[in-house]
Amino acid sequence: MTWPVNPTSLTLIGKLSPKQKPLRRTAIQPEEEAVPYASNELVAFHAKHKLKMSLSGVQPKVSAIFSRKDQCFKVVETNGSYILKPSPQAFPGAAENEALTMRLARVAGIDVPHFGWLKAEDGLGVYWIERFDRWGSQNRHRIRCEDACQILEVPASWKYLGNLETLARMIREHCSNPRLQLVRFFHRVLFCWVTGNGDMHLKNWSLIENGKLIELAPAYDLLNTRLLIDDEEESALELDDKKSGFNRKLLIDYLGREMCGLNERMIVKTIEQLTSVDWQIHILGIQLSVDEGNRYDNLVRKRLAVLVASYCLN
Repeated sequence: MTWPVNPTSLTLIGKLSPKQKPLRRTAIQPEEEAVPYASNELVAFHAKHKLKMSLSGVQPKVSAIFSRKDQCFKVVETNGSYILKPSPQAFPGAAENEALTMRLARVAGIDVPHFGWLKAEDGLGVYWIERFDRWGSQNRHRIRCEDACQILEVPASWKYLGNLETLARMIREHCSNPRLQLVRFFHRVLFCWVTGNGDMHLKNWSLIENGKLIELAPAYDLLNTRLLIDDEEESALELDDKKSGFNRKLLIDYLGREMCGLNERMIVKTIEQLTSVDWQIHILGIQLSVDEGNRYDNLVRKRLAVLVASYCLN
């Protein structure tokens, strides 16, 4: 199913003046004691206040601010600058998985928000990420940012019913610099496939107003879902009517060349960005268990080999 793109649907949703470039917060460097809560307290807070969820609706999220005076996160009901995500009981290790995958994305040249990983008071991991859609006094200014469900004017419950072709057309229709944004889109799709992310649904793709430009928003909700769900499909969204069985022809020839309109130089450069990452040194010996690290590394090696076939890279 392909939805038409409505060119008037990307509307201003907050108090930030049109064309006003948002200011960036000073980066924080929280210490080990910066999460003064047990993980079950965060889960209970999430259940009470019903924040939005990902990973098929089971990953808890809570809104927080960071007190520079006390050097710790403080949970709030509204207007938070950060999101804290402990691992759900059904998926232990999800916080460590997401922190690692976001780190890999940053190393691979993908724009991501400021994020990190800490331990809660009970010793369990908590992933935190800065909100890029809020700024100003008490974070009351909302930056013009909408996800694909909002732009395509479909309900959030349809987030798994779209396809990557529609996203490519949406970017071409809405973005101020579509050629560059399509390269970035192609890069993210390849990265998500290489890292086993089968949960990049429509609500995990957003456009944001950056000064006078409308561009892809920083990447978020990146994690290797294949480690968490054994029979996870390769993609949350269809590509040429498929969610699994992706190969070089489908990803490079169809998505890259035909749907995104990329030339050979752009495609080779994108693949080189992925192959230049020292995946093993980042994956092994971090927060994942030895078994999870090996499974992650093996999946990346296998899928990278598919992409680099027939290419002579520098």
